[in-house]
Amino acid sequence: MVPPGTTPFRLKVKYQDYLKLHRLVTTCSPKKILEMMQGGWNEHLEGMMQNSAPWFAKYCNKWKTVIETEFNRITEAAMYTHFTINGVLTTQYLSTGILPVRKDWALMLQRPEYKDVAALVFAKMDGKDTNAITWKMIKNSELLRNSKVLVDEFHL
Repeated sequence: MVPPGTTPFRLKVKYQDYLKLHRLVTTCSPKKILEMMQGGWNEHLEGMMQNSAPWFAKYCNKWKTVIETEFNRITEAAMYTHFTINGVLTTQYLSTGILPVRKDWALMLQRPEYKDVAALVFAKMDGKDTNAITWKMIKNSELLRNSKVLVDEFHL
């Protein structure tokens, strides 16, 4: 009971670790997990995962695994496409004697089965880093477009 004429005063102290964890849980979404993975999933994040609630760690690990799987799938599809088209164009070169040029690659990559990874194949041919393109493809994919922010343990 509060004495008459005084106002009740309550003080809530939140330490930096609590604030960090609260910010992580309330803003956690698959897109945020993707951004963390792009920056390099470091030991600090892994430590926070181990010290957090089991349902939160399960949610984050699930999305980390899904994103890693998608990254590997896209990378392998691009490599497979590159080697397949390289084999076809090499066979054509050996039979006709005409050296394939970039336009020949572009014509092959216009096929529907290769269109998804065309940007990665060209980046690989140009000697560029394909990881940035792969991360962008995942970020714009249907997989993350309809994903929701973590609300509670029932939305796992």
